[in-house]
Amino acid sequence: GPSPHEVAVSPNGSLAVVTNYGPRGEPGSTLTFVDLAEARTARTIELSHDGQTYHRPHGLRFTPDGKRLVVTAEAEQAIVVVDVDAEKVTSVIKTGQRISHMLDLDAEGERAFVANIGSGTMTVLDLVKGEKIADVATGDGADGVAVSPDGKEVWVSNRGADTVSVLDAG
Repeated sequence: GPSPHEVAVSPNGSLAVVTNYGPRGEPGSTLTFVDLAEARTARTIELSHDGQTYHRPHGLRFTPDGKRLVVTAEAEQAIVVVDVDAEKVTSVIKTGQRISHMLDLDAEGERAFVANIGSGTMTVLDLVKGEKIADVATGDGADGVAVSPDGKEVWVSNRGADTVSVLDAG
């Protein structure tokens, strides 16, 4: 796809998914699925739901069971949830924050933590209920995000502030 950017590998290692961010002036709106055993593109899907297309896909993670993929849509200040087998977007949750960039999930795949570059925040989303829980100020240019291995902390890198915020995941 146009301007491939980030990649996630399924928990069983059989599939990789690439976000097609798109070049300047032409926002991308697709994901490319790669069959790793055959080393070939399996399919490309459009990120659309209920008549709306979602643009500038960036950060992505598989849920622990590998059945869903959670992807940021920077242009629409949202995340989209993709059913991997059905190859379609099943839900959308708005962050309401500028440039929702990267994300990570808790170990159960029930919560998403999204770094928002333009807002300097991290958004917490409930993937089960399909709703936003909170926005937490972290620092200018909130970019990368990672949940600690024990699930107790969320780390956010703030490239504009040149800091790292360590947050209580609870």
